[in-house]
Amino acid sequence: MRLTARSKAIIASAAILSSASAIAQDAEGPECGTFMLTYENAWREYVDHGAEGPSTGDQLISLGYLIDEAGNQVGEVDIITTVLAAPDDEHHPVLAILHHTFPNGSLNSVVRGALPDASDVSRGTAATHERPITGGSGEFAHATGTATSVQNPDGSRAVTFNLICHD
Repeated sequence: MRLTARSKAIIASAAILSSASAIAQDAEGPECGTFMLTYENAWREYVDHGAEGPSTGDQLISLGYLIDEAGNQVGEVDIITTVLAAPDDEHHPVLAILHHTFPNGSLNSVVRGALPDASDVSRGTAATHERPITGGSGEFAHATGTATSVQNPDGSRAVTFNLICHD
């Protein structure tokens, strides 16, 4: 049975939303201010919605883990990256929406970037990018700031959060 792009998107989204959390039981979650975590990709699926191959509206759906300096998983990241247009100079312009989940709340961020091949599930966006925090919940309900992501040689990403929490 061949799955349609819509079916794949529904299945992929359900997998992200129902993923079993392996966040350390004693993890308290980060606090506002500056902190660094390592992002490790756990799962990535390309959903081809239109013409065969990367095209406008196609999505790269990812789930990753956020690891602290002690090696504990303290959060997860759900990422939906959407192809915005046909390739420009051999790169596909994309918009990535990220939802970071921690024991004490969540953070949302967004970044516009480009991928050489949007269907290549082995990689993410640019080696380094800064993205604004666009919302949150729990302890981060009124947080503003940025998250800066830098590609590590092993494929993981060092993510530095600079958060200001407002009452």
